[in-house]
Amino acid sequence: MDRKGKRDMKPRRDRKRPAKFKGTNRHCIETDTSFASTSAAKIGRKSPEFEVKIDPTFSYVLIEFALVFGALQQLVKCKKCDGDVRFYKKSIRGLGFKICVECLCSDPAEINSCPLIKNAYEINRRFCFVMRILGIGIHGIRNFTALMDLSSTFNSTTYYGIMKTLHIVVKSVYEAVIRKAGSEEKKKNLEAENRADILTVSGDGSWSKRGFTSRMGIVSVIGKYTNKILDVAVRSSFCRACSLWKGSENTVEYDGCVNLAPDFRKINFFLVHSKGFDM
Repeated sequence: MDRKGKRDMKPRRDRKRPAKFKGTNRHCIETDTSFASTSAAKIGRKSPEFEVKIDPTFSYVLIEFALVFGALQQLVKCKKCDGDVRFYKKSIRGLGFKICVECLCSDPAEINSCPLIKNAYEINRRFCFVMRILGIGIHGIRNFTALMDLSSTFNSTTYYGIMKTLHIVVKSVYEAVIRKAGSEEKKKNLEAENRADILTVSGDGSWSKRGFTSRMGIVSVIGKYTNKILDVAVRSSFCRACSLWKGSENTVEYDGCVNLAPDFRKINFFLVHSKGFDM
């Protein structure tokens, strides 16, 4: 067997690279964003209802598969052949899987472990969404599921596909909420001041770290009468173009660069000094 670095080995550029997978498999179902894009378009065309009906009978629980279904195998029999049944898992994707019930009389029956969203397991999207809200990414998810023995692993492609789907959904809902808040603010402003062309708002800024050490900041605009957020913008106080052109101010080349790229220093000033403004 050739050792690493042996002279008669083929150069790295001559080695054949493995072909990239271009087909579809069970993991591609979790990364499909077509359903989310269609739903987002529907939300954009009409005003959605924000009152969510809660089913008190629906909830998730943690069980040990072998313990629970091993006991069920000893208690139940098939109605058709009166034979013993066997439970096992298949089509495992993240936290979702199919429960197979097998006996002697027919093909195995399959039961989804959770509801499906266009053949994708709903638990995976719910779990990734909650973890993202808590500030936990793919590595934290893998550590959590490994320590809890919840799943073998979370595939990176599956995770980032779910993140892409969640981004489409959250963005569409955010835009719908902002539109509704803006309409309410215009209506109340018209009733109070008898004008709809000017809105009185207040601005608030925040940083991702205490002490203004972070370069990332967020600015929100709040309506006077509804006290609801009308718009949000995330900006950076650092501009790579500005840092490269530092020392070359008042030149023709610098003026051309400023016209093409925004000056993020203005955003930095606004985040630090703004208390409120009229719009």
